[in-house]
Amino acid sequence: MSDHQNSRGSSWRGTNKGAGYNCWRRCKWKIVQLPRSFLSSRKFVAVVGALVLLIIYLISSSSVSISKYLSHVLPTTLMKNFKSVENNEDIFNTRLTWQGGSAGVDSPPLEDAWQINERNWRLQTSALRLPWQNPHGLTSHGHNTQIPAKILIFSSKKKGSAILRAISELLDMTKFRYDLITLSPGSSLPDLVLDVKYQCFIFDDFKLYLNRSSDERKALDSFMEKNNVGMIAFILNNNASRSSKQEQLRGYPILLHNRLTAKELRLMSNTTAGLYRILRSGVSVDLRGSRSKATVSAMLPQHPHLTPVMEAQVQSTPDLDSYVPTALLDGGAVDGIRRVVMAVDLSVWLQRLLFLDALSYIGGGDLSLPLDRHLLVDVDDIFVARSGIRMTDHDVKAMLESQERLREWVPGFTFNLGFSGYYFLSGNAAENLGDKALVGNASYFWWFGHMWKHTQPHKLDGLDEVKAPMLLNRHFAKTFNISVDTGYSVAPHHSGVYPVHEPLYDAWKKVYNIRATSTEEYPHLKPDRLRRGFQYRGIQVLPRQMCGLFTHTIYFESPEHPGLKAKLDASIDGGELFQTIAFNPISVFMTHMSNYASDRLALYVFEGVVQALQKRTNFALKTEPPALLADRYFALYPEEAQPLWGNPCLDKRHLEIWSRNKTCDQLPDLLVLGPQKTGTTALHTFLGLHPSLRHNLPSPTTFEEVQFFSSHNYDRGLDWYLKWFPPREPGQVIFEKSATYFDSPVAPARVRALLPNARLVVLLLPPERRAYSWYQHQVAHGVPAAVNHSFSEVLRAEAPPNHPKDLYNLRARCLEPGEYARHLERWLEHFPAEQLLLVDGEQLRQAPVQVMGELQTFLAVQPTVDYAQLIRRCLSAASLVPAVSFECPVTPVPCFTLTRYSPRKGFYCQVTRGSATKCLGKSKGKHYPAMLPHDERLLKAYYSSHNDHLLRLMQQLQRQPPLWLSNDTQPIST
Repeated sequence: MSDHQNSRGSSWRGTNKGAGYNCWRRCKWKIVQLPRSFLSSRKFVAVVGALVLLIIYLISSSSVSISKYLSHVLPTTLMKNFKSVENNEDIFNTRLTWQGGSAGVDSPPLEDAWQINERNWRLQTSALRLPWQNPHGLTSHGHNTQIPAKILIFSSKKKGSAILRAISELLDMTKFRYDLITLSPGSSLPDLVLDVKYQCFIFDDFKLYLNRSSDERKALDSFMEKNNVGMIAFILNNNASRSSKQEQLRGYPILLHNRLTAKELRLMSNTTAGLYRILRSGVSVDLRGSRSKATVSAMLPQHPHLTPVMEAQVQSTPDLDSYVPTALLDGGAVDGIRRVVMAVDLSVWLQRLLFLDALSYIGGGDLSLPLDRHLLVDVDDIFVARSGIRMTDHDVKAMLESQERLREWVPGFTFNLGFSGYYFLSGNAAENLGDKALVGNASYFWWFGHMWKHTQPHKLDGLDEVKAPMLLNRHFAKTFNISVDTGYSVAPHHSGVYPVHEPLYDAWKKVYNIRATSTEEYPHLKPDRLRRGFQYRGIQVLPRQMCGLFTHTIYFESPEHPGLKAKLDASIDGGELFQTIAFNPISVFMTHMSNYASDRLALYVFEGVVQALQKRTNFALKTEPPALLADRYFALYPEEAQPLWGNPCLDKRHLEIWSRNKTCDQLPDLLVLGPQKTGTTALHTFLGLHPSLRHNLPSPTTFEEVQFFSSHNYDRGLDWYLKWFPPREPGQVIFEKSATYFDSPVAPARVRALLPNARLVVLLLPPERRAYSWYQHQVAHGVPAAVNHSFSEVLRAEAPPNHPKDLYNLRARCLEPGEYARHLERWLEHFPAEQLLLVDGEQLRQAPVQVMGELQTFLAVQPTVDYAQLIRRCLSAASLVPAVSFECPVTPVPCFTLTRYSPRKGFYCQVTRGSATKCLGKSKGKHYPAMLPHDERLLKAYYSSHNDHLLRLMQQLQRQPPLWLSNDTQPIST
């Protein structure tokens, strides 16, 4: 290391002094000794474990029979189509599995109870839950469920097999959308004439396909041939024949030898099958030194056109050679259907990448990942590390030499250095030479600014407080000719990026004109395969990944990290780091200054993984500046641009990097979803009469509605939403009413992310009345399409170019919100049924006392109020019209009127003072001309099937249907 010349011939300025070196003040690094964790105590762990086991035993012993219960509450014609399945992961969460169409995998459980905000009231849960199940048996998976899936997985087990979990993780990591359907033993296949165009069927158990009846096999094969759908199927070793290790597959020309232990896996080197895309032919992996042995089945093909694509080395026997096929390609020669059959468990990287190659082959290229792999290695905390683990000038020289070697495999590769100038020259003499070497060779690196003192931005209040340290850092960069005009920055500890700290985004724009950043916190730190990007206020946020190195991992071997070199080698050689790059077209890695000092672990790791990828895959490794990388990322994944705001208080890490001046306590507990023109404004008024219920602040444009989850307001962020809610008083329940939420396709997922424990209320009016009321509402507001066309013309409007677009859109807004069951099912995909209350809009109009009493019980709000005292018919001396009077608790004080019935509005109206009323607003409760009979008949015919659907749904939910629904539908025979 005495030779201070760059390997590429560039001049090495290791100790050259530059202007301003001595003008920067050093600081002393202080280490705070953290208290010992409770988890290090064996007694504490033992006691907690015993308590958990006791609680599980007590709960399980008190469970009830779901099938016995259902036999009393469901009609026998419905009951025979269901079977009760106990979910052992949550005995209070019993599911219904549809035998004809199969039920999907359960939605993720709600957050643990300890994460729920501390409040004076809690959600009341019953001992028996009967959540809604998708009648089609399909569940959709992926970041954006609005994009049609091209992959359909058939699962043999409701709770999922190990291979199903491995498949799901791979598809999640590679961001492929997929649908999942569970077939119970003996159940029939679902109707595959779907709106979705699938390109690949995946069977987690090949026998699930092979053991169908002959008619079902023919129907499934016909569907695949007609629609050019291929198949990937797995042989499950745990489902293999137990009587013998040798087994002939039923109806397919493969002879199995089951439960073999593989010593090595390798791809065929002389195949012409054309399957390999990511992998290089002939690549192998030695399993003899691995901790877990790979169990495989040998598949001996009995058809000349079944081509082996992977083989395993096993113990040879008289019946088997030492190398046997474990994956076969059927190009369609057997029966016209393209298949890849794999007798592996996807536990090894080679199997996983072969699965992705199979997906690409079956999908005809549409299910392919790009072969370009873009890498960015960020080096955080430059100058920040304490003395003893900082870089010396020799370390900087080694870093530059490694960068040149990496450029042989990754053209243009450049380390991206993030700095905090306050700590410049704060090490020992050798480390200070390293600081000088870094700035002396600044032009050979990319640079970005942290904060001046590495302060977490969320701890700073206001724009000026955040700008000031950024400006100091920028001045430091200017002094030493460090270019920071890359449009990229990273906040210390990812503070303020997500959850969003608005002053950080403001300051970034003003000081650096930032266009891109990265974080490991969106949507959550774990699982890392689900990290995603998002865009906010013109800044593109990339997902950031770890590489197995932390600030304290600086030696290959140390008492604190024994065996670290072996772990790093495993990560490089097909392990976590290798697979992170393999499964992500764009990878941004976080490292730290200390990882390039001492044993220089980061240089070892990245040179090693790049060589491993080049040797085993066809990936083209590339790099580019971070802002350009962000543009590329969102060109690949445009659906990620829209963020999904989560609740910071339900994630411990998020709460730690969220401003101390913010609180989740202002978030609402109740949402009135709508739909529009069903009486939601009246319900909002009645809720406000309760002393413990408090609504959001009014909006100058949308009045009592915030309309956050269903409109462009969502782009304004969580801080904008919080400002509409007052501080919570003890015992209060906060609610919000926005009638646009109900039929919004995006609102359910957004509400679930931010308010997973919220109670939801939906009002249901006869849909034909709601449609006509909406049309008249648009007429009253002067909407041209409504003013210029009769209701009959609106109902009969056709899509452009036959009719104007605005007329057709008006028809949709009249009709679609009244398709109640379809929208309710969307909400029930994200929320359990017990958090949803369905209110008969007619009953709210005619008997509000009863409805409000049910709502009060539903909310478990305290104190319990007698709504008969708040809403009561009597005679008003002033106007002699029916009125509602509030009986004051103190006798000497005269009673005053809270609500009065308005014959003109058809609703009870709030009395403000004297005899004056505040009654729903000018556009509410208007009297319109009667609907024409032929229009009413047309609407009833249109909604007939939707109402039948709603009635069936309410029966499944065990809810009393509204009287108007029972009258409008044919009774279901019992």
